[in-house]
Amino acid sequence: MRKSSKERREEQAQVHRITMAEAAKSIKGPRPQTFSATMPPYAYTSLCPDPNLRTSPACTAAYLRVREERANGGKS
Repeated sequence: MRKSSKERREEQAQVHRITMAEAAKSIKGPRPQTFSATMPPYAYTSLCPDPNLRTSPACTAAYLRVREERANGGKS
């Protein structure tokens, strides 16, 4: 059986209300705590606005050192 135009409009209005409620919930929800959401833009690059975060962290430096040692065949 086909829906009448009134039923279709009511269904569309209900879908719209649900969509708007979900959007409002996501806006008012807790802020994300991911790395990219909490760190300033361009972290660990020369473009970073925070001068203390313009150099890479110690763990990255250690990783790069190990990678270089492996590339050199274990010779320093």
